[in-house]
Amino acid sequence: MATKFPRSSAWALYFVSMVVLTPPRYCSSVRIVPPAVFVFGGTLVDAGTNAFLPYSTAIAANFPFYGIDFFDSVPHGRFSNGRVVADEVARRIGFEMSPPSFLSLVAGGYPSYKFNRTITSRGVNFASAFSGILSSTGRAYGQVVPYPEQVRQFSTSVAGNLTAVLGQPGSANFIRQSFFLFSVGVGDTVEYIQNLTAGRPYYRSDDLFLDALISQFVGGLLVT
Repeated sequence: MATKFPRSSAWALYFVSMVVLTPPRYCSSVRIVPPAVFVFGGTLVDAGTNAFLPYSTAIAANFPFYGIDFFDSVPHGRFSNGRVVADEVARRIGFEMSPPSFLSLVAGGYPSYKFNRTITSRGVNFASAFSGILSSTGRAYGQVVPYPEQVRQFSTSVAGNLTAVLGQPGSANFIRQSFFLFSVGVGDTVEYIQNLTAGRPYYRSDDLFLDALISQFVGGLLVT
């Protein structure tokens, strides 16, 4: 008899696993590196987004001793002493590390040609620590970029620029061949369980909470 996957707050913990969307990139013994990596999610894969948010000082990692074991021993906004999961995933598929955060490119005042070159050669990391699939997640700690906003940044600023540079067929092909990494649901699950334990459930049942997560997540996939 097939095991039925339990739908409960315990099951919600399974939702934190990473989702990788990428076409088959291997042919016999030859590994083909995708043209770019696009990262969405929260703390585990944030490559510096929160360091560029004006009201996220309580949930930023741009001060010592974050980054002490990074290549230059300087904090780069990652919630780690060195690399984060996104860096390791990117390295294993052929890149030096995770691409730069979207906000670092915007705040850095990159001219359009440099912004586009970064997108087409490396990709972009949209992840924001403490954020979640739900827009409300993490707001109690400060400013974050939730998953729906990350998707909007991709669809408006990145996909639009790719179309302008590569044309519609070229942009579609580039996105189709790129590597997409989603690490989502951690913040939502933790916050939900915290509120549940404190007697402040904001969903009538675990099933409704999980349905909301899945619906919001799949909706973002349809946009990307």
